[in-house]
Amino acid sequence: LLAAAHGLGVPHPPGYPLWTLLGFLFDRLIPLGTTAWKVSMVSGVFAAGGNALLLAIALKTLRSRLAAVLTAGLFAVSLTHWMQAVIPEVYGLNTFFVAAVTLLLIRLAEVPTPGRLLALAVTAGLACTNHTTALAVAGLAVVGAILVAPRLFSRPAVALGALLLGLAPLALYLLLPAFSARDPYLDWGNPETSEALVAHVTRTQYAAVEASQDFVSTHESHLARLGILAESAGRQFGGPWVLALAVVGFVVLLVRQTGLALFLLAVGWICSVGITRYTQYSFDREHMYANQIFFIPAWLVVAWLVGGGFDGLLDLGRRGMERLRVSPRALPAVAVVLVAALVARPAIAHYDVADRSTTTLIDTYGRAILDAMDEGALYLPASDHSTFAVMYHQGVLGHRLDVVLADKYGQIDREVLEPLLTDEDRAYLASLSGEEVSAAMEFLLVDRWPARVYFASRRPDEVLPGWSLQPIGPVFAAMRPGEGDSLWVPDEAGHIPGLAPWESGPLASLDLDDPSQLTDFTVQMVRGDLLLACGVAQLHAGQLDDALATWQRIEGDLAPFKQLYNNIGSTLAEHDRPAEALTFFEHALAEDPRYFICLRNKAAVHLALDQKTRAIATYQSLLDLPAEPRHSRTRRDIRYQLAELLEGEERLPEALHQYEQLALQDRTDPEPWKIAGLFLEKHGDFGNAQAALAEAARLDPRDVEVQRRLQRLESGIAQLAADTLEGAPTVDDAQLTNPSSGLPGFGWGMSQGVLPAFPDPVPAGAASPMPAALPTGGSR
Repeated sequence: LLAAAHGLGVPHPPGYPLWTLLGFLFDRLIPLGTTAWKVSMVSGVFAAGGNALLLAIALKTLRSRLAAVLTAGLFAVSLTHWMQAVIPEVYGLNTFFVAAVTLLLIRLAEVPTPGRLLALAVTAGLACTNHTTALAVAGLAVVGAILVAPRLFSRPAVALGALLLGLAPLALYLLLPAFSARDPYLDWGNPETSEALVAHVTRTQYAAVEASQDFVSTHESHLARLGILAESAGRQFGGPWVLALAVVGFVVLLVRQTGLALFLLAVGWICSVGITRYTQYSFDREHMYANQIFFIPAWLVVAWLVGGGFDGLLDLGRRGMERLRVSPRALPAVAVVLVAALVARPAIAHYDVADRSTTTLIDTYGRAILDAMDEGALYLPASDHSTFAVMYHQGVLGHRLDVVLADKYGQIDREVLEPLLTDEDRAYLASLSGEEVSAAMEFLLVDRWPARVYFASRRPDEVLPGWSLQPIGPVFAAMRPGEGDSLWVPDEAGHIPGLAPWESGPLASLDLDDPSQLTDFTVQMVRGDLLLACGVAQLHAGQLDDALATWQRIEGDLAPFKQLYNNIGSTLAEHDRPAEALTFFEHALAEDPRYFICLRNKAAVHLALDQKTRAIATYQSLLDLPAEPRHSRTRRDIRYQLAELLEGEERLPEALHQYEQLALQDRTDPEPWKIAGLFLEKHGDFGNAQAALAEAARLDPRDVEVQRRLQRLESGIAQLAADTLEGAPTVDDAQLTNPSSGLPGFGWGMSQGVLPAFPDPVPAGAASPMPAALPTGGSR
């Protein structure tokens, strides 16, 4: 957002044209401070404006001015609203519009004039140019306007004018192609065509992710999300007991201000329960933190309800004192003290969290990443924090513009890759899907880029065949095997060159344990990445104990670390430390028990430790997870691996069940039938072995080995039948591979003796010459 505002570019979907314009103006017109500080003032100014508008709403709808002050003051220091009010983000402006639309709707209800309706319409339209959730709020405002001013809508000219004024601000989105045509540093989505503009404004890039963040949608999961929402509500205002006032206010205001209460409750519901229902976010810290910012309008409504509850209690106290014939003169003084205490408590509790004046680690991290790289380098970030910190230094400060960001916009930029490709490469990439495409693109970039390629997060060596990743400060450089060995050889003074960035320079002077910085989500992410990179360098230098001590410092209450823990485990496993690796895989799974990549890595470590029973259990739990298309090939390989392990443990029916599942998953794949046939033959079930191999031969008539095995098996069974009739011995080892006494009931359970009518096979794809998996984490 800072880079977009500074260069009048295009930020991430939906583009935020109004916010970008405001950020650009604040950056250019405020004479003092850095771009980061000046653009952050957009949030500060409009968040404060939202507080003022809420005060106006409360003054109009509550009987006590003191209760109105409580409403606005309590919301001003609520946790998430205050945190978002001091950083360059869009939520301060969004809050301003929610409050403005509400106030204008109240004014329209008071005096339904055409001017007030038109003012409401244009404000609601402007809100929709800032944040997507404003669409729902604007829709509610339309319904509210029709209910409070029905006569205005019976006048065609007024109704048409309101419609046109409501839609007119959406023309601001047409600025995005104009911004993009200037070729700014930040040009997300390049929305210069109508198709690209529509895709950007409608957030097409995020559609698949937002539609199903979590793969389990049950009543229990929705209740759990509501529990998280309730817990978050308690933290907003200094303690959950404050919500008791909101409950009282709900009753009071639903009676006194029925229409407004219903409107605001609907707004709060859409921005809290509605959001959780739509996004289906996972129960990890990353998604919980990311989703709570949508709830800010709901906290505005809760603050209004708290004010209403306080107002109702004041009224009740005044009436009680009058009935008791006690002078109510002391009541205002007591009420003032209570209001001051109610606002002061969260203000004091939240100040340190909202104070960003000492948050310098993100800035240092971005510069350190760029300074660690060679001239003309290519950089592949791992997530937002390792991308945006670099964007600020390049797009705002103009530092190290020679470094190319390969995936500036959340995916590898084809404009970066395209000049490096041959026609054969393009055909190969077109045949891949999911993570396979990303892995192949990364391999091509490393192999073809004319300068050094750097990664923000690790990749296992097998993912980049012919290359190894060496830690260089906060990043990992792709080098040919042996090329980075000198980094870990002590010089004449005993210093190890690979540790130099951590022993001198900006990284060495960082206080990674400064509590004043660690209250921020992004800072916790950055700190975790730095500790990961430092530990990897120490491990390469042979300092295992130091590396483990460094990694044990990774902690935080906001940022998710499952990717870090998984990558640490992968690093230790590659350095033949499987026992230590297992500990970090367990840490990752403690955060997310359904972490697919980590479960696979954990099973591999169990095998390395010869813990076959545990490896089997881990593979089975992994296969019990809901299937994702991007993991289809990996799941297939895991089933084959699991079948081999089960066979080795003499759990033969379970092993055969894995081949059955493989055949069910892809009815055109001959491989499960072939391997099952060999399996059954090996264990003496010759009849079912013949049936399975016959199906494999039908699916792939070109497989010579299957044809030979089938002919041999058929002749062996015929001979066996003839010898049995003559009382001769059964087929010996020379005729069939490892026949056993047999398992009479052990057959190809799926077919039950009758081969299913499978469809005709599709041509098999060419063998992949490039890596097709990413065992390490670090997705956006």
